[in-house]
Amino acid sequence: MANVNLGAASGALLTRKGHATPSVLENAIRTRTPRAPRKPDATEINPYARVSLRLESQENFRLRMYSAQTQRSLQDVISDALSEYLNRVIPDSVPDCTCIGGHNRD
Repeated sequence: MANVNLGAASGALLTRKGHATPSVLENAIRTRTPRAPRKPDATEINPYARVSLRLESQENFRLRMYSAQTQRSLQDVISDALSEYLNRVIPDSVPDCTCIGGHNRD
């Protein structure tokens, strides 16, 4: 980190309550023009979605124990379980919806 000399504190920095005014530096910071957001490159786009999951303490404990015993990450365990559910349970419960993997049973 660079060594910056900010000057010495003196009585000139003190003011009465209600009479304080912004410093020159503070005004310069506030008047900066914001940069336009840049668009990410195709290589920067993350193909994964972040999902939050609430578990009861017993479910959390069982999941962590299974993860430790199989030496697999929690992410892998949950992802595989979700894939299994989406591939086996969902198509049978909504057979007419081909958009989520169901098949039309005529």
